[in-house]
Amino acid sequence: MKGVWDFDFSVRVGSPVVTVAPGGSSSVPITVGIKGQPQPVQLSVATDWGNAGVAAQVAPSVVGAGGSAMLHVVVSATTPPGSYLIGVQGTTAGTFKTSEAAVTVVVTPAPSQKDQPQHSGGGQGPMQAEPVATGGKKAAAVRPAPGKMGAPAAQRGAPAAARFLMTLVMFGAIGFFFYYMDQQYGLIDSLLGSPSATANNGMSNYEGTQTFTIFSALGGSPNIATGPASVNIDASGNVLGPVLFGKISNNTFTGEAHTQDGASYPMTGTFSGGVLRAEYKSASVSWVWNLQQK
Repeated sequence: MKGVWDFDFSVRVGSPVVTVAPGGSSSVPITVGIKGQPQPVQLSVATDWGNAGVAAQVAPSVVGAGGSAMLHVVVSATTPPGSYLIGVQGTTAGTFKTSEAAVTVVVTPAPSQKDQPQHSGGGQGPMQAEPVATGGKKAAAVRPAPGKMGAPAAQRGAPAAARFLMTLVMFGAIGFFFYYMDQQYGLIDSLLGSPSATANNGMSNYEGTQTFTIFSALGGSPNIATGPASVNIDASGNVLGPVLFGKISNNTFTGEAHTQDGASYPMTGTFSGGVLRAEYKSASVSWVWNLQQK
């Protein structure tokens, strides 16, 4: 007769990364794979980003064999742009078995409002010229269009004020240009040592290899598996999966890597010369990533 020890399950997410604009929402499918004797699995959100304005909920909260649920994420209009890792944990009554998967919610910057064109005259016609007598001949003199009063002399003779306004507009345009370049291409971050973004969407693709090593407890030869690996890195230094996630700051990487069965490993490393190296190491396993910009 099979007992509860024949039961096993894993929690998986339909998408490891979702992008949400401030004030928006998104839903990610959650599936539960069950092996052995079926038992209900209770799902819950294991991460709280309420202080940042990111709310997450799993519905339904209990699923059976082969069941599915949805992770609903709502982002407030004041949530700061960045990446928010939301974990979904599954547990079962009467066992110590747990399984966890994670979704990275990328909150995009709010779109900046473009300068509105200035209109003058309220649709009135242009100034008209009228000849006036000067030495027996008529010369052109400016008079306002019908329905408009002439401008006071003080307004017509104020070039200094106009130059001042033009200077303000010019400096505002320069400031907006640097802000836009930083948001789109990571101009300031690249000067400070963070990864630069070459794609139009602010993402750079890094590719390389990952090596997973299992050390023998009996002192024999270790089991080594090497395969391809890739991540996306945005202009702010956020490393966005699909397996490796984290943050690059001052040429130092901290984050975690997720396996297909929902397990996660804390990763640390360096980012230097366009090369990202991340590693997890314990007495039993080692997981090393070496990536460079494609």
